[in-house]
Amino acid sequence: MKLLELEIHDIRGIRDLSLNPQSSNIVLWGPNGSGKSAVVDALDFLLTATLPGSQVKELWPQVR
Repeated sequence: MKLLELEIHDIRGIRDLSLNPQSSNIVLWGPNGSGKSAVVDALDFLLTATLPGSQVKELWPQVR
């Protein structure tokens, strides 16, 4: 599988993000609180369609 593009909208602190990887590896780096884990959580949800119950409200606050 090759990831050509990843668009993330309204997940945790990420409002809109578009990633277009140009190589076979992706490295996420940045200071604490910059959204690295949110990108990984979005990718995990894309691949598995599951979330631990405690993360649902954290990722999508509009879910009640």
